Amino acid sequence: MRKAPAIPLVLLLTALSSAPARKGENPHGDSIPECSLCHGTTSWSVPSRPGRFDHATTDFPLRGAHDGVRCAACHTELEFHRVGSACADCHADIHRGDLGTDCTGCHRAEGWRRRDDAFELHAAAGFILLGMHALADCEACHEGQQEREYADTPFECAGCHVETYEATDDPPHASSGFGTSCEDCHRFAAATWSETEFAHSSAFPLTGAHGTVSCDACHTDGFGPLPTECIACHATTYENTTDPDHQGYRFSTSCGECHGTGTWLSTTWDHGAASGFILSGAHRAADCSACHGTTPELSPPVECFDCHESNYDGTTDPDHAAAGIPTDCAACHTDQAWSPAVFDHDATNFPLAGAHGSLECAACHAAGYQGTPTDCFACHESNYSGTTDPNHAAAGFGTDCTACHNTTRWDQTTWNHDADFFPIYSGEHRGKWNTCDECHTDPTDFGVFSCIDCHEHSRSNTDDEHNEVRNYVYQSGACLDCHPTGRGD
Repeated sequence: MRKAPAIPLVLLLTALSSAPARKGENPHGDSIPECSLCHGTTSWSVPSRPGRFDHATTDFPLRGAHDGVRCAACHTELEFHRVGSACADCHADIHRGDLGTDCTGCHRAEGWRRRDDAFELHAAAGFILLGMHALADCEACHEGQQEREYADTPFECAGCHVETYEATDDPPHASSGFGTSCEDCHRFAAATWSETEFAHSSAFPLTGAHGTVSCDACHTDGFGPLPTECIACHATTYENTTDPDHQGYRFSTSCGECHGTGTWLSTTWDHGAASGFILSGAHRAADCSACHGTTPELSPPVECFDCHESNYDGTTDPDHAAAGIPTDCAACHTDQAWSPAVFDHDATNFPLAGAHGSLECAACHAAGYQGTPTDCFACHESNYSGTTDPNHAAAGFGTDCTACHNTTRWDQTTWNHDADFFPIYSGEHRGKWNTCDECHTDPTDFGVFSCIDCHEHSRSNTDDEHNEVRNYVYQSGACLDCHPTGRGD
């Protein structure tokens, strides 16, 4: 017979009997008469749970967490049949007798700390565990005196959270007279006290900058109902605004008509839609008082001259007032700047071509800007009268200057003597004359010319040379008829 294996150490340490069993003795006494009920023949030393014994055959089946504990955790004595089966036999009462000793009312064998059982119990009692309540220890809420039943715990938030209520200072709940019905603002299922669901929008939507200010910025005297009109909070801003002066101009105190909730300076007022005068160009950058003055007049005239009379009177090139220029400023000026003007002379019946484009206005409009003639002679009579080569007036030239002259220069004419009358700039006569009166002998009539006074030959010689020419006459007109190009042949 082989030597029996030693009893497991955990059983020896927990057994009331400190001495090991002698060889051949039953260490369990008469309570376990047969070793084979628990031990096999392979190894005497087995894991914490018996290898062969079926605990379900007893009146205490091993379920849940019980199935994983060592035998000695419950069977602290070697007398296995003497262990009680009530929860309190193993589990000390940590509730100080408040809940009785029937642990199965709240706990399950699957785990002492399992919360699902508590959820069910609370739900059945009318207090569902959500948010931080689901994570809190039972004692956090059910901390009571001896003999106090858990059923007496109040359901009202203030029953547990009155200290939090009194300590909260943003906003200060107690001094502001907030109600103690925490659920009006705080979420029962929230993870933190500061996570609220108070609907400020039901009284006054917190949009734009309103959403970032502290509560006491508006609720300076408590959190009772406040007026929702903008001026109730923004009267100081209204009174201190100088561009424009809201008070001086008697602006409406309904701030929302012009301002949004983003910033005071970002307005939504449309000058064009409200007044019929669109602020464009330099008008956009001008101060309000530049047009509206310091009087409470909100609807000044919209004609340019009403604001720009000083510009009109002060302009000297041209002198608007003296010249009688119309006061419809927009006809010549833009809203970008008073100068330069954009009057398009080409849009009139006298386009400024050539040298006309570089002249000052007064050169033509010396007598004013109304009824200025457009024919050349009206401005160039002095040029016409002063010209001596040829003498226009004496020669009886027509006053339609464009027949000979262009708009670039007076002495640069378009009249073509060679093509239209007689070649004097080409052919035989080129370089043979200096002034017009060498041929045009009558200064009062340039239709009179002389051929025979310029050439060095006598009438007798001319007659001899033309004795065979039919209808020959000793006259300049006859010369031109026969010699239209100036050639002798």
